[in-house]
Amino acid sequence: MEKLQQRFRKHHRNGFVDKEGTRIHASVGEQLIKPFEGKLTEGDAKVVQLFKLYDAHGDYRTTAHPYKIGFFQTTFVGTADEFPSEVPEKYFADYNDIVGGKLDNSRLVNVIGQIANF
Repeated sequence: MEKLQQRFRKHHRNGFVDKEGTRIHASVGEQLIKPFEGKLTEGDAKVVQLFKLYDAHGDYRTTAHPYKIGFFQTTFVGTADEFPSEVPEKYFADYNDIVGGKLDNSRLVNVIGQIANF
Protein backbone atom coordinates (compact mmCIF):
# COMPACT_ATOMS: atom_id res chain seq x y z
CA MET A 1 0.00 0.00 0.00
CA GLU A 2 1.19 3.44 -0.82
CA LYS A 3 1.61 6.02 1.90
CA LEU A 4 -1.64 7.84 1.23
CA GLN A 5 -4.27 7.18 3.81
CA GLN A 6 -6.73 9.67 5.15
CA ARG A 7 -10.35 10.10 6.08
CA PHE A 8 -12.04 12.56 3.80
CA ARG A 9 -15.76 13.14 3.25
CA LYS A 10 -17.08 9.89 4.72
CA HIS A 11 -14.60 7.72 2.78
CA HIS A 12 -11.32 6.08 3.59
CA ARG A 13 -9.05 6.77 0.63
CA ASN A 14 -6.00 4.73 -0.19
CA GLY A 15 -3.40 4.62 -2.88
CA PHE A 16 -2.30 1.16 -3.95
CA VAL A 17 0.86 0.44 -5.91
CA ASP A 18 1.79 -2.82 -7.66
CA LYS A 19 5.24 -4.39 -7.90
CA GLU A 20 5.99 -2.42 -11.10
CA GLY A 21 5.17 0.86 -9.34
CA THR A 22 1.82 1.50 -11.04
CA ARG A 23 -0.55 3.34 -8.72
CA ILE A 24 -4.35 3.12 -8.48
CA HIS A 25 -6.78 4.94 -6.21
CA ALA A 26 -8.96 2.89 -3.85
CA SER A 27 -11.89 4.02 -1.74
CA VAL A 28 -13.71 2.44 1.21
CA GLY A 29 -17.20 3.86 1.84
CA GLU A 30 -18.25 5.17 5.26
CA GLN A 31 -20.22 2.04 6.17
CA LEU A 32 -17.15 -0.16 5.54
CA ILE A 33 -14.45 1.89 7.28
CA LYS A 34 -14.57 -0.07 10.56
CA PRO A 35 -14.21 -3.58 9.04
CA PHE A 36 -11.22 -2.54 6.89
CA GLU A 37 -9.51 0.04 9.10
CA GLY A 38 -7.09 -2.34 10.81
CA LYS A 39 -6.40 -4.25 7.59
CA LEU A 40 -5.18 -1.30 5.51
CA THR A 41 -1.91 -0.29 7.10
CA GLU A 42 0.40 2.25 5.49
CA GLY A 43 3.41 0.66 3.81
CA ASP A 44 2.19 -2.96 4.04
CA ALA A 45 1.98 -5.32 1.06
CA LYS A 46 -1.58 -6.66 0.76
CA VAL A 47 -3.64 -8.94 -1.47
CA VAL A 48 -7.04 -7.44 -2.29
CA GLN A 49 -9.77 -9.58 -3.87
CA LEU A 50 -13.47 -9.19 -4.71
CA PHE A 51 -13.65 -5.48 -5.46
CA LYS A 52 -15.14 -3.36 -8.23
CA LEU A 53 -13.39 -1.08 -10.70
CA TYR A 54 -15.02 2.29 -11.32
CA ASP A 55 -14.15 5.00 -13.81
CA ALA A 56 -11.85 7.53 -12.15
CA HIS A 57 -12.90 11.11 -12.76
CA GLY A 58 -12.81 14.46 -11.05
CA ASP A 59 -10.87 17.69 -11.00
CA TYR A 60 -8.16 16.40 -8.64
CA ARG A 61 -7.16 12.76 -8.73
CA THR A 62 -4.54 10.85 -6.79
CA THR A 63 -3.34 8.92 -9.86
CA ALA A 64 -3.54 9.09 -13.64
CA HIS A 65 -4.99 5.56 -13.72
CA PRO A 66 -8.32 5.52 -15.61
CA TYR A 67 -9.98 3.37 -12.92
CA LYS A 68 -10.29 3.27 -9.14
CA ILE A 69 -11.00 0.38 -6.77
CA GLY A 70 -14.21 0.24 -4.74
CA PHE A 71 -14.53 -2.04 -1.72
CA PHE A 72 -17.52 -4.21 -0.80
CA GLN A 73 -18.44 -5.95 2.45
CA THR A 74 -17.15 -9.17 0.82
CA THR A 75 -13.80 -7.67 -0.27
CA PHE A 76 -10.90 -9.72 1.06
CA VAL A 77 -7.72 -8.04 2.31
CA GLY A 78 -4.84 -10.32 3.29
CA THR A 79 -1.08 -10.29 3.65
CA ALA A 80 0.95 -10.57 0.44
CA ASP A 81 3.65 -13.16 0.97
CA GLU A 82 5.73 -12.43 -2.12
CA PHE A 83 6.11 -8.73 -2.87
CA PRO A 84 9.31 -6.78 -3.56
CA SER A 85 10.68 -4.88 -0.57
CA GLU A 86 11.15 -1.78 -2.74
CA VAL A 87 8.87 -0.43 -5.46
CA PRO A 88 10.04 1.92 -8.24
CA GLU A 89 9.49 5.59 -7.36
CA LYS A 90 8.37 6.79 -10.76
CA TYR A 91 5.89 9.38 -9.51
CA PHE A 92 8.20 12.01 -8.04
CA ALA A 93 7.88 15.38 -9.74
CA ASP A 94 10.86 17.44 -10.75
CA TYR A 95 10.90 20.74 -8.85
CA ASN A 96 11.66 22.74 -12.00
CA ASP A 97 8.61 21.22 -13.71
CA ILE A 98 6.45 22.25 -10.74
CA VAL A 99 7.56 25.89 -10.59
CA GLY A 100 7.68 26.08 -14.39
CA GLY A 101 4.00 25.10 -14.65
CA LYS A 102 4.76 22.07 -16.83
CA LEU A 103 2.66 19.56 -14.84
CA ASP A 104 -0.99 18.58 -15.16
CA ASN A 105 -2.71 20.45 -12.32
CA SER A 106 -5.44 17.83 -12.06
CA ARG A 107 -3.02 15.10 -10.82
CA LEU A 108 -1.36 14.91 -7.45
CA VAL A 109 2.40 14.29 -7.46
CA ASN A 110 4.96 13.20 -4.89
CA VAL A 111 7.63 15.70 -3.93
CA ILE A 112 10.65 15.35 -1.69
CA GLY A 113 11.99 18.66 -0.56
CA GLN A 114 13.02 20.95 2.23
CA ILE A 115 11.64 24.24 3.48
CA ALA A 116 14.55 26.67 3.24
CA ASN A 117 12.83 29.85 4.49
CA PHE A 118 9.60 30.22 6.38
